[in-house]
Amino acid sequence: MKSILVITPILNEEDEIEALLRNLKGAGEGFEVIFADGGSTDRTNEIIGKSHKIISSEKGRSKQMNAGAKSACGSIFLFLHADSRLPYGFCTEINKIFESGGMAGCFPIKFDSSAPLLSICAYMSNARARFRQIAFGDQGLFITRELFEDLGGFPEIPLMEDYMMSELIAQRTKIMLAEKYITTSARRFEKHGILRTMWLMQKLQYLYRKGVSTDILAEIYRSGK
Repeated sequence: MKSILVITPILNEEDEIEALLRNLKGAGEGFEVIFADGGSTDRTNEIIGKSHKIISSEKGRSKQMNAGAKSACGSIFLFLHADSRLPYGFCTEINKIFESGGMAGCFPIKFDSSAPLLSICAYMSNARARFRQIAFGDQGLFITRELFEDLGGFPEIPLMEDYMMSELIAQRTKIMLAEKYITTSARRFEKHGILRTMWLMQKLQYLYRKGVSTDILAEIYRSGK
């Protein structure tokens, strides 16, 4: 089995980090974890303590993930959001894909909510990954170290780095979809409204495809409009 490094960017995640640590502890064996902190001012780093390696990075998810990749060993990188939860035995799932010749992949997604609209949202995300080869960050993108470095890492842009990275990967190879599901938080949808958030996400994707600057997209994302 190949060595897998889980890289998680963090910034003031004290409300999520204990649940993530429990998830990682019970997710099986065959991986290491590194947290890339963008300047947390809450108890995030204190809660992590010495259980896993923490590095400091310039703020920005893409910058943090790149810093995590540069600071550690591992032949496969798995980029995991702090509010996503991995399925048990995920390493076996990933190794199946790479043993079959794959170089990159992601997990199908489900939300930690029974809301019907979020089931639709998850279905759309999984169809997008399978048929359009676009994997979003909450789907747990995994990639060989060699390909990641060849591509220059994540584009260091304020938003849509996962979309752009998927496009770069798709130019070289196929993004494979694992069998087991990753579970991600519905917190943003619940805070801002499910329909409103779904509409915002579709709007951002449309504007990105139209060539709108990612700086402008980040402003739209922050404003929620």
